[in-house]
This record gives sequence, C-alpha cells and structure tokens, in this order.
Amino acid sequence: MPLTTPVQLRFSDIDAFGHVNNTIYLSLMDLAKTRYFIEAMGGELDIRKAGLVVVNVNCDFCAPAFFDEELVVITLTLSVGEKSLTLEQEVVCPAKDGQVKCRCRTVMCGFDPRTMTAIAITPEWRNALEKMEGREFPLNK
Repeated sequence: MPLTTPVQLRFSDIDAFGHVNNTIYLSLMDLAKTRYFIEAMGGELDIRKAGLVVVNVNCDFCAPAFFDEELVVITLTLSVGEKSLTLEQEVVCPAKDGQVKCRCRTVMCGFDPRTMTAIAITPEWRNALEKMEGREFPLNK
C-alpha cells in the first residue's frame, strides 16, 4: 500500500521563477522514502545497517509547484528483484485534485558497506516491503 507523506517547503526551495526548484524534488522524495522505509520496517530503521544504496533516479517534472501549495509525496514499491528494488514516488497537490507535480522512479541496490559491493536484497527487506505493499515480489531467475 502506498505511503503518503506530507512535506513542508522552505523559502529557500523556491527559485527565481517563483516555483519549487527542480533539485528540491529529490530532497522531498528522499524524506518520504525514509519515512516509507521506517514504516515498512515496523517503526525502526538503523540507517547504518539499511544495506541499500541508490543506483538510478529518473524524474519527470509534470507541473510547477509553488510555495503556498500543500504537497505530499506518495511512495510505493514497484518491484523487488534479487539485488535491486524499484520505488515509484509522486509529488502531488491534494488541493488541486491530486495534480502530479513530479514523478520519480528510483532503483536501489542491496549493498554491503564493509566490502563496498552489491549484495542480494535481504529476506528482512523483501518481507517488510511485501507486507507494506500487501503483495509478494517473486524472484524471476
């Protein structure tokens, strides 16, 4: 099940055109991704032991967002493979019938910080994400 995270804009998030600067969207989604993972892991997440790193981010900027708009980020897991998972996030404005401001897909890889190498997504993460989304993510080998 997707998680909706309200986000607060800061004055410094606004660019010379009066709208949210495109670089800020990644920060907003990072906040929401952290909240999503904390929720998935039952309220506790040791970031030093998370075992995931971002390997790819793709964003589509759909409509400008402005300082006075209420924004939320909707986060969900699209897929979980052997060594990676894919998240989808949207920054939306509920007051404008859920108008999508930005849509992002992020690929994260299992990672061992001791060896600095990719590793399999742990059963703990797979189970937590399956529970969060209410569905299984079968391994396609």
